[in-house]
Order: sequence, then C-alpha cells, then structure tokens
Amino acid sequence: MFSIIIPTYNRQDALKLTLKGYLDQTYGKLIDELIVVDDGSTDGTRSLVEDFDRNLPFNLVYLYQDNMGPAEARNKGVRLASGDLLLITGDDIVPHQDMIREHFVRHKSGAFAKNLCVLGKTIWPPEMKVTPFMKHIQEMGLQFGYSIIPDANDVPFNFFYTSNISLHREFLLEGELFDTNFPHAAWEDIELAYRLKDRGLKIVYNENALGYHHHPISFASFRHRQEKSGYAAHIFYKKHPELRDFLGINSTRPFAPLGPTIRLVEAFCMFSERCLPMSFSKCYDLVMGYYYFVGVCSYKDDAK
Repeated sequence: MFSIIIPTYNRQDALKLTLKGYLDQTYGKLIDELIVVDDGSTDGTRSLVEDFDRNLPFNLVYLYQDNMGPAEARNKGVRLASGDLLLITGDDIVPHQDMIREHFVRHKSGAFAKNLCVLGKTIWPPEMKVTPFMKHIQEMGLQFGYSIIPDANDVPFNFFYTSNISLHREFLLEGELFDTNFPHAAWEDIELAYRLKDRGLKIVYNENALGYHHHPISFASFRHRQEKSGYAAHIFYKKHPELRDFLGINSTRPFAPLGPTIRLVEAFCMFSERCLPMSFSKCYDLVMGYYYFVGVCSYKDDAK
C-alpha cells in the first residue's frame, strides 16, 4: 500500500529516530517499503541504514546519490517506489504511531480517488523546548501555516509540505516530477503542487496524521533559510511569472532602504528569543521578509 520516501543528508541521529518510528505504527502492515535516498552524506548514514535493515516487517531500500539536492532525491525515490500510495516525508520527521493509519483513513474516506493528496501535520516533539519564534514559524506560514489553512477539505497548493504528505504514485508519475533546478529545500514542493493542480490535484488536511519535527530552529539559523527561499522564489517566478505577487517578488522593493533598521529589529528578536517568553510576530516577519529580499536579489546578481 504505502511506499515511504525519505531523502536524507548528514542527519544520521535524526534518521535513526525516524526509522524507529515506523516500527511502532499501529497500521504498520500497510507499509510495503521505506526508501531512504542518501543525497551524498559524509556521516554514518549508510552504515546506519544497513545495520537497521534486519528482520523488518517491510522492505528497507537504501539508495545513494552524489549531492544533487532534495528534488532529485525525491524523484529517485518516487521512480523506484512500488506502493500505490507514496508518503513523502523528511529524515527528521518522527511519525506518531498512528500517522500511517491517519493517512490511510483519510484516503479511504475519499474513496482512494487518484487525484487525492493528504497533508498531515508536522509539529515539534513534546519533549523539545519550543520558543515563541519556533511556534510562530510552525503556524503562521514562514515554515508551515497550519493555523491559516482556510478549509481542511480544499487546501490551496501552497500547503503542499513534503515533510508529511501522501498521494497516489500513478497520479504523480503522469507528469514531470520535482524540478531539479531548485538547489535547496525551498519552493520545489510548492512549484510541483502548482503544476499538479492543473491536473486536478485535490489536497485535504488531516491534523491527526502527526509527525514530530526533530530539528530545533533558532532565529539566527532561520535567516539563512529565508535567503535560500528568496533565491528559490525567483526560480519559481521565472517558470511561472503569473505568480509574481504570490511569490512576493514585487513586495521586496520596500526593504531596500531599511537595512539599518532591520539590524536593530534583528538584534531585538535574537535577544527576545533568549530572554523573553513572548512572541513578537511582526518583528519576526519584518526581519525574515528582509532576508527573503536578500535571497531574491542574490538570484538576480547570479543571473547577471
């Protein structure tokens, strides 16, 4: 029934927890295979998977590629998969014991329609210290945006999060897969969903299909992600210029003269993360919007 596709890169500790999570599934019998695509790891990922592959109730497939990015890693996993349903997830997403069950139940309630896609929810693990900033990026759209999904039965394409999502292999293989021109894990999944929508993709949201994100994020580290996101946004825009406003290509212009002010707000945000147990969402968004702008501009500079 399910082929689980996990691209990975130098995260053997998180991957070990993730693999163990699939051994404890209440509906584990629905897992045909788990495909780990190693995107050029230099740690002990290969040994971890090879040692793990003993007396498993499902097939564990390990595939190595030179470092080519998550888009190509997922594409290889999709092409290799044999299950009717694909669950695309991350190497740091540890499944709740009912995650497979909840994906299955939602597909079943939709009569296993070929164009149906089930979005699960990715949350921080209960034992992790979650800062106000981490909570903000999970719920309000900077990383995920579960609290702003307008209708769980008709989810827009921009919520196609490959941390925890399932769809029919046959439907996905009817067209081009993830675009490998995206160098990082940014926008490549949303761009695929935009194309799939034209073929009738219907996304539904099941908040009970939980995966735990074992990847603590700081305000400082997330700035770099936003730069990569801005860079990738321009790649997206070049493919689909009609999405200029959606991608915020126009709205980046006002950030140009704000550099000194941004630095002050940024310093406050980093201080508040350490010392103040409250959220400053407008400040977060201002600074991260600026770094998105920096990423957009860096693409333009590279293109010259």
